[in-house]
Amino acid sequence: LLDWDGTITVRILMCGSRTWRNQVIIWRECERLLLRYGDALIIIHGDEPNGADELIRLTCEELRIYHEMYCAAQPRYTAHKRFIIEQVADWDVDGNAAGPKRNAHMLATGIDGVVGFRSPGKSNGTDHMCRIARKADKPVIVYQENGVCYAV
Repeated sequence: LLDWDGTITVRILMCGSRTWRNQVIIWRECERLLLRYGDALIIIHGDEPNGADELIRLTCEELRIYHEMYCAAQPRYTAHKRFIIEQVADWDVDGNAAGPKRNAHMLATGIDGVVGFRSPGKSNGTDHMCRIARKADKPVIVYQENGVCYAV
C-alpha cells in the first residue's frame, strides 16, 4: 500500500478473542511480520482491555512496531511516536453495533490482510472481522491457542 507521503506500508489488522491468553503466538507472528516487512509494517488493532487486543498492543510496544488502535470506548492510553489512537465507536451510544462499527472502520483504513487469534467458544467480534475481511477479498489467517493456524 502506498501511504499518503509516498512511502510503502504494509497494514496488517490483528484481532482476537477477549479470552485469548497466549502471548507467545502473538509475539512470534509479530516477529515474523517484522522480519518480512521491517519498518513498512503497521499493525491495526482494537482496544479491548484484555485478551488478544491487549496482548497485541503490548507486543507492538515491546517490539517497537508502529501500531494504530481503534477504540469503541474512551481511549485509556496516550498516543506517542509509534502509536496512534482513534475512537471510532462508542459502546454507550452505539450499543452492540459498536464492535461491528469499529471493525468496519478498521477494514476501511486500507488493510492488506488480517491475522486473527481465536479462543474456543464464542468470539463474535473476531468472527465478524474475519468475515468482512474475506468478503472484501483480504487474506485472513487465524491462530488457535494450541498454535494451529489456518486460512479462512
